Amino acid sequence: MNYVEQLDTFVQRLRDAENDYKESQSVLSELLDMIEAFNGAAEYEYFLKNLVPVFLSKLETVPISFSSSSPEHKLRNSVLEIIHRSIMTETFQPYSESILVCLTKVLENENEDNGVLCMKIITSLHKAYKTTLADKVEPFVSLINRVYDNMDEAVERVFSSQPSVEDAEEEAKASSAPGSLEKDKSKTLAKAMMSFKTLAECPITMVSLYSSYKSLVQTSLPVFLPKIIHILLLQVPQQKQFREELLKSASSVTAISPQITNRQAYSDFILGQVKAASFLAYVFIRGYASQHLPAAQANVVPDVILRLLQDCPAELSVARKELLHATRHILSTPFRSHFVPKIEFLFDEKILIGHGLTSFETLRPLAYSTVADFIHNVRNELTPKQIWSTVQIYCDLLKDDSLALTVQIMSAKLLLNLVERIMKLPNKLEGRQLFMIIIDSYAKRFHSLNRKYPYILRRHIEFEEKRKFKESDSKLAIERYRSKAVEIPNGTLWDDKKEDDSKMDVDSEKSPSPEKDDIDIFGVEELSPISVTSPSTNSDLLKDARYLFRTLMTFLKSVIFGLKSCNPPVPPQPVQQDPNNPGQLVNYDKWNDSAKLTSLEEINILRSLFRGGISCLKFFSVTKPKQTVQPKAFDFSTGGPNLPITSSKEEKDLMEIFATIFIHIDPASFNEIVSAELPFLFDSMLDNAALLHLPQFFLASEITSSNFSGILISFLRSRLDQLDKVDLIKSNILIRLFKLCFMSVNLFPAANESVILPHLKFLILESLRLATEAERTRFVFLLG
Repeated sequence: MNYVEQLDTFVQRLRDAENDYKESQSVLSELLDMIEAFNGAAEYEYFLKNLVPVFLSKLETVPISFSSSSPEHKLRNSVLEIIHRSIMTETFQPYSESILVCLTKVLENENEDNGVLCMKIITSLHKAYKTTLADKVEPFVSLINRVYDNMDEAVERVFSSQPSVEDAEEEAKASSAPGSLEKDKSKTLAKAMMSFKTLAECPITMVSLYSSYKSLVQTSLPVFLPKIIHILLLQVPQQKQFREELLKSASSVTAISPQITNRQAYSDFILGQVKAASFLAYVFIRGYASQHLPAAQANVVPDVILRLLQDCPAELSVARKELLHATRHILSTPFRSHFVPKIEFLFDEKILIGHGLTSFETLRPLAYSTVADFIHNVRNELTPKQIWSTVQIYCDLLKDDSLALTVQIMSAKLLLNLVERIMKLPNKLEGRQLFMIIIDSYAKRFHSLNRKYPYILRRHIEFEEKRKFKESDSKLAIERYRSKAVEIPNGTLWDDKKEDDSKMDVDSEKSPSPEKDDIDIFGVEELSPISVTSPSTNSDLLKDARYLFRTLMTFLKSVIFGLKSCNPPVPPQPVQQDPNNPGQLVNYDKWNDSAKLTSLEEINILRSLFRGGISCLKFFSVTKPKQTVQPKAFDFSTGGPNLPITSSKEEKDLMEIFATIFIHIDPASFNEIVSAELPFLFDSMLDNAALLHLPQFFLASEITSSNFSGILISFLRSRLDQLDKVDLIKSNILIRLFKLCFMSVNLFPAANESVILPHLKFLILESLRLATEAERTRFVFLLG
């Protein structure tokens, strides 16, 4: 059967069932399922020519029903769905005006579900045929304005304690309509002009109209914008009363009034307000607010946005997401200064994210990045209290393992952007405390990363295995394709195919599967039948860990620089009582050259940072071969040990940054930190010899060379007896450290010679003694 016969059959069936709404709806449903078959040029033209008049006739003659299960409603809905799914090309244009006129007329009395479809179709018509339908836009805009004018009455009717007479009549009509036997499955639909669903469709419709008809902005927006503000200010009476009562004892209200029994209607109303807020964001982004939004109305925008965040139900995570996007757009404009006095509300997670589990799991990155961008733009306007709140919140986010890497990097960047603002605080002690909080959060982030090292390494191995398997599988597929493209003798095709199948079976057996034997605390969730968080199998966790550590280490330089600017006050010069013995004077010019640590708590934070930074450097040694030393490879002619040290440029740069951070700590604190953590550094060198660069950096700096050489030579002196052990790596590390310590005298002889000299006698005599007992005398002789 060709398309002409098919379409003629549909038209005839619709005429035969003209008064049988149920049968007509069945025919239209069948047509809707196969409408794509008539998208060809000739088919589409014949389809429109024969069926559009039938559609318009149905819309004009079939009575409007407010029962969702009635045949009349379903029939009209099917007609509108077919029109909505029709392609609006040049072939459709001759019918556009008649359809537009019909739908505009129908919209006034239609129910809400079909009314939304009418609005979508009319919007598409104006977008596709704006040159020919320009004179028809004003009546449509007037209808939209009437929807907004009706909302006060709609809210009162829907949320009133007693239904109105009209509502009772509509419910009676719905219950007496054909198909009322399915009453349990049916629901009463509101009028489109009084519906919250239609209200939610209006803002996007107006945006589309403003894009199609630029002149409409000057004529319609001054009238429409106050209606948007009015809708945003409108509240459900029960929720308004509930809020006013709770605000007497609380600063915010994030709960929904228990008096609201029609939860679905309330959600629809909030969604309509969220769409209005999105339209408001469009107005601000386009710059229309300065022209058409009076200052009195603009001043209420922060309040209504924050109230919407509080009133949004927990189940409306999609609406909250759209509201956060709208807020983000508004905060990206100069209007953001109006939100600064309200910033404390944005720090409240219950207001920002709500109580819903879905919102908590999916919207936290969007919510906190929105606030972070806002704070970055207004950081110079923040009060000290607001800065405190910001630092505490984003330090907590930085330490939160459940958040994505991008959120942690965003938190670290915001903390970095606040450094300059913190430096300008009048109270230097307050600024100092903030910097120590930031450094502590970085240190804890390093320790958290280090705890996950076995898990990250295991996931990295799995990732590499999967990557290699995919590469080999791709190569095999290409080889199979090439082999099949070559002409083969008759009768051999089946054998080759079986051989290919067997190869595929072998490949599938070799497909890597995650090991389930070694399960740690971080991998327990992988065995859960229901995943609480989104899986991250598509990314290399080792690469992410390296990126995070590299970023945080780079940011730490600026934080330490800020800490130096918040040093405690310069102490007064000591009273000079003996002219011949002036004592130690305070060098005021160099007071801020280093960061002064003044308490044990601050020392412990920097010690934690030192240990965490060294631990995380092992993430960069994963791909390097395990260091080994062969006894036969030792060559006395070289005059030194033969332990290979391989490190990338990136690794060296990070160690230089790490060393620089502690070089800028005051000497007394530096001595205390390094003396306590040097054994840990030495033990780490045994696993990662590249860490030998750290002592080299300390000894090469004039600021720390003499102090570190003294600490190091004392440490090595206590380990001298370990040179006679069988552990060749440890012996090589010790020899390297001795050589670095002695070579520092060549760099700064005046400072370092006096530090090394007192230890030489002990080292020489002890080396000679050990040489008579040691199993590995070559190391002792090399030292001697």
